[in-house]
Amino acid sequence: MDKKRDAAQDAALKKFDDDLFSECNDLKSGWPSDSTSYPAIVRIVSEDEGKAMGDENLFSKVKGYSERSDKQWETEDPDTVIPDLLKFWRRTNKSLTCNSALHTRDMILLGGVMSRLKAIVKKREKGKPKEEKKGWMGWTRQYMVDSALRTIEEYMRLSRIKKVEDYVQFGKARLIKISTATGEAIKKDDPNPIGDFLEKNGIKFDPEEDSETSLARMEIDVDTALAMRRLKNVEGIDKAKVRILVKSKISLNKDHVDALKNVQAANGDVNELLDKIYSNQGKLPSDKEKMLAPGHFNDRGQKLVEVIKMFKQDESLLPMVERKIVEELQKLLTELMAKLDQSDLSQ
Repeated sequence: MDKKRDAAQDAALKKFDDDLFSECNDLKSGWPSDSTSYPAIVRIVSEDEGKAMGDENLFSKVKGYSERSDKQWETEDPDTVIPDLLKFWRRTNKSLTCNSALHTRDMILLGGVMSRLKAIVKKREKGKPKEEKKGWMGWTRQYMVDSALRTIEEYMRLSRIKKVEDYVQFGKARLIKISTATGEAIKKDDPNPIGDFLEKNGIKFDPEEDSETSLARMEIDVDTALAMRRLKNVEGIDKAKVRILVKSKISLNKDHVDALKNVQAANGDVNELLDKIYSNQGKLPSDKEKMLAPGHFNDRGQKLVEVIKMFKQDESLLPMVERKIVEELQKLLTELMAKLDQSDLSQ
């Protein structure tokens, strides 16, 4: 019985394969690239009169406001139009967010189908001579450019995540970051790895019940959690300061993380560096700023003292010392001592 069922499944799958390949081979212009033609966009925008935002009457009213002459505005009380403009603004933002979420959902759906095709392509090539094998990359390049393939591969990756469709509002880029952060959970076939990530980081969200949580706030919470994960090897980080950076659209990259690790290794204040990154709009302090930081000279000076003591106690290390550097150091320290003496006398 099982053999009959398997044979029937194989026959159905083969028919699906043949039909699919036939349709693909009939494509004359190839699969679409990631971009839409400029004329097509112009036509869609010119024909839309508020349908996309779901309120054609409101669109017409605001368009009417934009077409008024200066003379007409002179007799209009600005307070009377503000409610319409605020409603229009909210509608537009909602339309943008919903369209983005729908696009993510549809592309993940496409990614799931492409994952199925990938398995089919590999299965069809088993037993073929090596010179006839194209592989997945070779097969897809018949129908799409490499940039489109890279995009599809990202959505294929997302399609393998359980319940990912509940979180499409986060968009592709953020979902990929979350999937990286939850890699082990995905490998272990977690039934809801994204939901578990949110719960683990204290982010409350139930896609079936929650109707009040702001998407903007959710995105900040998620991005803060992702940033804290990047900083997991830096002790004493103030999460509130990281959240401020996230709200200000300042991303902590590898250079920031490395700088924070260096501060930690020098027993410095990592949160003070976060404040400087914020005040510098994401830029790290310059070398001069670092040297002028409180305690910098004393910290480095103490380390130099320890190094000198070590070389002084172990004569086998002396061949490693360049006399010229020691003489320069001695000269500068003598001059610095003179400056300190003068400063003490003037006080």
